[in-house]
Amino acid sequence: MWLYIARRINLFILTLAILMLLVFLMNKALPGDQLANLSGIENPSFSQLEQLNQTYQLESSSLMQYIELCFYAMVIALFFGIPLGVMAAFRYRKISDNIIISLTLIGYSMPIFCIGVIAIMYFGLELQWLPVAGRINLLFDVPT
Repeated sequence: MWLYIARRINLFILTLAILMLLVFLMNKALPGDQLANLSGIENPSFSQLEQLNQTYQLESSSLMQYIELCFYAMVIALFFGIPLGVMAAFRYRKISDNIIISLTLIGYSMPIFCIGVIAIMYFGLELQWLPVAGRINLLFDVPT
């Protein structure tokens, strides 16, 4: 049993490291400057970029930012995943197990962009915990 748990933890760490690396490399492959996209200004000056750098706290390296983001995502996933998995295991074939399995299957079956839009609407518009937009300023005029 302990050997199985140790193998699963090792597989989890390896998978997490590979996913963090892929996300980091894919973000670096995107065109444009992160600060320029955040500013909403077509040609920001050096002083404006410096101010944005301090405002958004982007002084640390991109790799460290993504490691921090992945860490918080992992903590949230573990915070909900482990207790729900244990509850489903202890209450096998009961109503709580069926609800947890049903919600998990719905979550896996929905495309990620649908889950993202629902999360933006709920956490951004309904609860107002998070900003609705943040990658590009809403006043940014996209050239056509």
